[in-house]
Parts: sequence; structure tokens; C-alpha cells
Amino acid sequence: MNVSMQVKGQQEWVWGVLQGGIAALGCVAALSSAQAQAADWPQKPIRLIVPATAGGGSDSIARMWADCIGPKLGQPVVVENRGGAFGIPAIQALKQGAADGYTLFFAGMSHYAITPYIYAKQPYFPEKDFAPVSLLVTAPYILATGPKSKIGAFSDIAKLSQQTSGGLNFGSPGNGSPAHLMQAILSERLQARFMHVPFQGEPAGITSLAGDQIDLMLFVASTALPQVVAGKIKPLAVFGEKRMAELPDVPTINEVLHAPELSHGSWGAIVAKSGTPAAIVNQVHEKTQQCLKDPALLKRYDAAKQVVVPGAVEDVRKFAERDTALWKPLVQRLGIRND
Repeated sequence: MNVSMQVKGQQEWVWGVLQGGIAALGCVAALSSAQAQAADWPQKPIRLIVPATAGGGSDSIARMWADCIGPKLGQPVVVENRGGAFGIPAIQALKQGAADGYTLFFAGMSHYAITPYIYAKQPYFPEKDFAPVSLLVTAPYILATGPKSKIGAFSDIAKLSQQTSGGLNFGSPGNGSPAHLMQAILSERLQARFMHVPFQGEPAGITSLAGDQIDLMLFVASTALPQVVAGKIKPLAVFGEKRMAELPDVPTINEVLHAPELSHGSWGAIVAKSGTPAAIVNQVHEKTQQCLKDPALLKRYDAAKQVVVPGAVEDVRKFAERDTALWKPLVQRLGIRND
């Protein structure tokens, strides 16, 4: 090797070292900037987008959390309701915001495991668009019938469905809703005939069931219980892991039909936009864990028939993966579409 080649090689080596050093300094600067941003966060009110109209079950759950965490963060958490279209407008609003922690989203099981798959062109990708923050609550569903229904117990469903022309009318809050998919699994397991009757939400279904205009419907516990207590609907089974204290004589779905996948219940979580600094995500998560031990919030959630789910950030993804593995193939097999 001649001298000129040696010099050239040394120059290239030095330049490579300098480039590596510059890149490393850039990473350190970016990290320091992110850490400084997180240390100063929050400096203004935080927006919580709720994919439901004001006054509904999801809205109430989200507002309870907002009331608790706002003082802990030192800034108000302002709820912004964007109902309709299975939460897609709300999710688009999250995606259009900055990934700075000032826009959060109240996500339910359906937003992770069902809605993305009921459109020919997938409108969003939960694993790419959401940054999990914390699980909040879970709650069972209640299968109910009308006050004058011939269905006296869960065991009557299959037989009566075969004896009824066209099958039993089974309502749901909408096409592609969790209750709709649970109905499909129930039909297969019982070999029962059902006619799906989709409504625009649970309230319209409650009215129809109480008037014996439909035969069956699944509701989240907070919706069904007041109607059960008032004698307007009759409970047949709890789609949860254990019997409810308020309904000690009503069996769980696993007691009357071995279907563990129907006992998962609904759940709600806080997520941020993908790309939100981890330090901010962790800060919101830690304050949320404090809230999930707060006696005042626990009392409010208990009154709403919600069970708090403390845990790690990663638990949101675990719940999502579990339910996506169940509901996505069913949506595809049944050909459910909302285009």
C-alpha cells in the first residue's frame, strides 16, 4: 500500500468516526429535547376525544377518569364527544392532532378488535395509529328478554328459536357491534335461529325489548341493570367471568354454555396518538394508576357497574390482541360490512 492510499484510508476512517459522532450527538439532542418536553408537560388543557354522544355509558366512564386525573396532572382534561360511524370520526380527530400528549382518546374493545375490519378499505390501523396508555375498566354484558316473553330461562332459547317462524328476533346496538358478534357465536353454539335486528345504539333496543317487540338482546351491565330492577326486561345470563352481586340467581354464560370467549366483557382504555413521547405516556399511565386506587373514583365506577383494571401500559395491547384474534376472523367469516 503506498503512502497516498494510507492517507486516504485514514481520512475516510476519521470522517466515519466524525459522522458517527455527529449522529450520536443528534440522538442525544433529540432525546434531551423529548425529555425536556415531557418534563414541562402539561402546560395547557388536555383534550380527551370520546367516540360517543354525551350522556352515554362510554361518555360517563371517560368523564369520571377525566375528573380524577385532571387535578393530578395539574391541567383540566376536557372531554370532546364525537359520536357516530363506529368511532371513525373520533379516531380521525386523534390522528389529525399532534403526537404531544395533548390529545388523548377513549378506546373500547370494538375500536381495536372489530371496527377496523368491517370496512372493505381499512380506515385505520390500531397497532400503528394508537399508543396505548392504560386500561381503565371492564364490564360484563347481560343477555335479556322481554317481560312477557315465552323465554323463561337460557335453556329455552334454542328450542323456541326452532319453533318460531324465521327464528327469534335478536337485537343489537348496530351491525358489527360486539353484541352482534356475540349473537353470531351464540347462534352457532346453540344451533339456534336468530333474525338480527340492528338498532342505533342500546336505548332504542331497550325500548323495543321492554315492549316485547324483539325477543332477545345483549346490553352492557350499566344499561341493563336499571331496566331489570324496574321489571322492564328479564335477565337470562351474565356474559362475564362471575355472577353479579345484583343478580345472584342469574347464571354466567359459562354455567349454561361453555363459551369462555363470551365472558371477556367490554373494556375501555386511554390511548394517545402513535409517536407520543414515552415519558408523557408513562406520566399519564402513572397518574391513571393512582386514579384507579382513588376511593372516590372507585365508588363512581362501582355504581356504574365497571370493574377497574390496574396494570401495565402493555396490558392494553394484550387485551387488544386477545380480542382481535377472536373477532377479526368472525367478522371476515360472516362477511360483516359497514361500507
